[in-house]
Amino acid sequence: MRNNKVLSAFAGLLLAATSASSQAGIVDGWGAYTSTSSGNHCRNGCSGSELDVFEWTSAGGELSSYATTEENTYGESKALVDLSGTDYLPILKVMASASQSGMKAGASAFASQGFDYLGDESTNITLNLNLHGSVGGNSRHNSISAHVGILIGTSMPFYPDFGTAYYEAGMMGGARGVGTGYLNISRGTNINKQDNISFDLNPGESFYVITEMNASASDGFADAWNTLTMDFLDSKGLQAVSTPQPSSDIPEPPIFILTLSALAFLLRQQLSKQK
Repeated sequence: MRNNKVLSAFAGLLLAATSASSQAGIVDGWGAYTSTSSGNHCRNGCSGSELDVFEWTSAGGELSSYATTEENTYGESKALVDLSGTDYLPILKVMASASQSGMKAGASAFASQGFDYLGDESTNITLNLNLHGSVGGNSRHNSISAHVGILIGTSMPFYPDFGTAYYEAGMMGGARGVGTGYLNISRGTNINKQDNISFDLNPGESFYVITEMNASASDGFADAWNTLTMDFLDSKGLQAVSTPQPSSDIPEPPIFILTLSALAFLLRQQLSKQK
């Protein structure tokens, strides 16, 4: 009877250790994506060989921590996303310029970064946002804009579009939105716009920072190459999923193997005492 009790306890502890080791935070839905375009839209009408033309290029995708691209056929446009900024929050840069009549340029940068909260107590997180840029020219369509949103959850499909990612992909993956921010510059030089998003977290919860930045120019420029940045008021207990993991020549054994070895030793000790 005592042997059975020992074996039962051993099995229960092993199951608990295996279950604990299988728990994980965010593993998908994060990444960096950029796209740029330029074209001749023939606003005053086209004829013959003057048909509308459009060039487009993109880079990055899910599980990418960096993406950059540019397209300069009919105007100048470039975009960049880097997930290695402060606290591994996204850094986004976009720029578009089109000086000739009928030409248009656009740039878009998208990022979805995941964070696991490792703290032992419930907390409030504040994310500060800052958009810096310059917009000028003769068209009212020249602009820079940025959307940022917070989704609490551990899984979601990756869609490089803010509206789809926040309002649709979040629900599809079971994540819930807890706040958004919007920043826009329509005219001016060296303009700064600020906003912030605050939300509550419980121990063990994970969340995504979803953000998209766009620049559009026609007969003018929209320059936010310096830049959209963000920072946490307090990042204690937060770990980004793109944080580089320390390398080692000797890999650490999984926790459940260590637990199994310890439990096996205890079982042998118990059995030897009963002989």
